[in-house]
Amino acid sequence: MRRSGVRLLVAAPANPTRAAIVMANPFCRVGAVSAVPQPRRKLLAGPAGLLDCTKIISVEERWQKKRMATLAYVTLQVGDIARVRDWYVDTVGLTVEGETAGQIAVLRGEGGCRLCLESGPPVAEPGRVDLLFEVASVDEIHGRLVRQGVAFWRGPTDEAYGHRNAILFDPVGHKVELFEHLATRSER
Repeated sequence: MRRSGVRLLVAAPANPTRAAIVMANPFCRVGAVSAVPQPRRKLLAGPAGLLDCTKIISVEERWQKKRMATLAYVTLQVGDIARVRDWYVDTVGLTVEGETAGQIAVLRGEGGCRLCLESGPPVAEPGRVDLLFEVASVDEIHGRLVRQGVAFWRGPTDEAYGHRNAILFDPVGHKVELFEHLATRSER
């Protein structure tokens, strides 16, 4: 959009609450910023009814500023570390990031969170621990694992909350859910 010879770029993702504005000039007309909710525009109005766009920050930027922590590790006591480690590597596709002789194994997937396996007695009801792993295609991975002899508790199923998942249990009995978002699946 051009106004008075100044180029104004308005980037509004699919979700309008995530509006982000990038521009060469810090002021723009209120009508030019349709993605910013009206109450927010009035709060940001500057001289002569112009909107001070330098004060507009996206929802993600606000969240980043307020973020307190990032989940880095989930730790499970599993008893036989080697057996459980090999299962997560062979079945789920995690990689070993590090380990110490029989005491701990640190596994990592695509995201930033790591799964730590510690030597020690598992929780009394391991089936109440639910680990979710996002995959590209539940059906494809389910089919491949079944051909390799892996038993599933439940095969691929569409859930009302927007996931397609398949559920199995690790050697200790922790519930492992392989899932994909149904919205992503329909875009393929």
